[in-house]
Amino acid sequence: MAAKTNNVKQWRSAMKAWIKAKRGASHDDCINKFGAESCVKAISYTKKTPMGRLNTIDPAKGGKTYKQRVLYALASNAGIRKGSGGNRTMTPYVERQFSKRKSSLGAVKAGFINPAKQLGARLKSSPFGGGSASKSRGHKSTGTKMKAIARNEVNASGEDKIGKKPMERAMNFVVQREHAWAIKRLQKANNTFSSRRF
Repeated sequence: MAAKTNNVKQWRSAMKAWIKAKRGASHDDCINKFGAESCVKAISYTKKTPMGRLNTIDPAKGGKTYKQRVLYALASNAGIRKGSGGNRTMTPYVERQFSKRKSSLGAVKAGFINPAKQLGARLKSSPFGGGSASKSRGHKSTGTKMKAIARNEVNASGEDKIGKKPMERAMNFVVQREHAWAIKRLQKANNTFSSRRF
């Protein structure tokens, strides 16, 4: 699941302007709109990892280079040590992680489809049934929650460069775009009011 945009002040300012411009809209409408559009944009921002690049971290290559040691380092960070079972523990873990990444090629992008649709976006495409992307979910903001949730359930989607950064980039883009739209609409309404008044 992606984190909030870092610029909270910008987010709140955009929401305030959007609700004012979109007369009759609630805070929930605004939050769900921003969430849905962020998921849609995240699809285009998420890059599909080429098989050639993934092969550079294949543990079967022996772990001699820096890239080949990446998954071993992640295993160590997860608390798995060679001293506590050696290759009987670490090697199978690393091989499973590589297999998961291999099976999720292109799936991270698809993992944003269900959340986008369930938050209100109109998309014709759907993730492959039975895959991890099809398990991804979006939960609308309702009542007093004041929070929309998008969960991409594809393996590695929460890692910075794979799914997290694209979503953060998408959220920032949507906030800026919707804020600009709201300001333009409010200015147009003010100009119309002024011309009628005088």
